[in-house]
Amino acid sequence: MTRDSQRGQGLAAYLIVLVGVLLVALVVVLFFGGQLGSDLRSISTTADHSAVPASASASAPTTAPFATAPVSEPPATPSPSLLASPSPSPDTSVCLAAKGASCAGALTLVLPAGTTDLSGIDLSGAMLEGLSLRGVNLTGAKLSGATIAGDLSGANLSGVSAELANFSGTFASVNFSSADLFGATFAGTYSHASFAKANLADVTFSGSFVSANFAGTNLTAAFFKSANLKGANFAGVSARTIFTFYGTTVTCPDGAPSNPRYADLRACRL
Repeated sequence: MTRDSQRGQGLAAYLIVLVGVLLVALVVVLFFGGQLGSDLRSISTTADHSAVPASASASAPTTAPFATAPVSEPPATPSPSLLASPSPSPDTSVCLAAKGASCAGALTLVLPAGTTDLSGIDLSGAMLEGLSLRGVNLTGAKLSGATIAGDLSGANLSGVSAELANFSGTFASVNFSSADLFGATFAGTYSHASFAKANLADVTFSGSFVSANFAGTNLTAAFFKSANLKGANFAGVSARTIFTFYGTTVTCPDGAPSNPRYADLRACRL
């Protein structure tokens, strides 16, 4: 066999091997091409991510593409049981009586058993009816504008401030000496009561004042109406003090009716 024929056989064998390889490659591409493409793309993506620096990935913004304003929730309504309820106002209409106590404006006076000293108590503007303060010491009490009704027989009200007060009931033998009683009203029984040196200006008297003591009082513009003054003492009261004995409804200290011709002490021949 010549050298040329040997060369031709080798070339033919090479071509046959090459065609076989191409056929195998074609079969592989046809049957496994999709899977190989997916694997190649995965490898490429992984390589791209690993190529990004760590600092770049750390600084990348992580916020959502569109920022939304925070929604504010309405304040929670507290439970009704937690709502502060106003403190009840103290009841000033009822007052526990005691020495120097503040009972202004009271409607009811609670007197502890055995209490006899209420000196200096403040009863200004109080409206007290049905009181029983027999023999109680009320010296220096504040009674301005008060209404005092009841039985205060033998009580000591010397030096009280009782401007424009209203007294009614039984006040036998009560001591009002040196009291300021300007503009007050007295109705009821005041037999043997003492008003000595008291301020009785503009006071209105009606009732029984038998044997009452008015010595040294200021009776300017005082008014006696339907008053029984039998045995009353007016010593030291100026005859020129202008006050009124209302017509014949007043019984004078001597037991006779007053003279309507006069408005001062002369109406009772004093």
